Amino acid sequence: MSDPTFVVPKVLAIVDYDYAGSTTKWLETIRRLSDLPNDPSIGVQVRVKSQTGSDLLDLATQAQTSFKNEVVYFGWNGSLDICRRAGYKACHHPEHAIEIVGCQLASVIQSASVHSTNALRHAEKAGVSFAIFAPVFQPKWKTVKPSGLSGLKGIVEQAAIPIIALGGITEDDLPQINASGAHGFGLLSQVMDATDPVNTIMSMQYRWNALH
Repeated sequence: MSDPTFVVPKVLAIVDYDYAGSTTKWLETIRRLSDLPNDPSIGVQVRVKSQTGSDLLDLATQAQTSFKNEVVYFGWNGSLDICRRAGYKACHHPEHAIEIVGCQLASVIQSASVHSTNALRHAEKAGVSFAIFAPVFQPKWKTVKPSGLSGLKGIVEQAAIPIIALGGITEDDLPQINASGAHGFGLLSQVMDATDPVNTIMSMQYRWNALH
């Protein structure tokens, strides 16, 4: 969807249900992130991979009603159908589920995960507003092969849309992420593990902004 008022976030927090380990902790993290400043360059995505059907829809709805900040980008990371039914204004697609027709027709902001040039071209054809490229570094919570900074830079150089880097990124990595040309960066474990997730995000944002 083309929305002239939409600002692609530079800092994106991903609140993962399975990483949280319980519905209570997941929803509490979402509620706490409602206290983020009214800054459209900050974003929050919520994600549930282990649930299906009515349980998934119920969790998506609970998350939507738990987040009270009207300025910060807030999106559902998953199917477009759940996104619409739960009333989200933004939907993020896994790479394998980019819906070209759905993206072009939906009245919600679209984004997608990409791990290759082919996936990037598919996402661009779908008309998404931005893409997440991951993993740049080794995440602390799962074993995957990271792309490294060279992989990130290669995608950024070929992209016609903003790229957000994700995967094992720490505050010390931000100068290199910025040098790659990435539009911004994402956080998952740092936010989920933080005693004060809002402060964690704000500290990272401050460091990022200081680079520009």
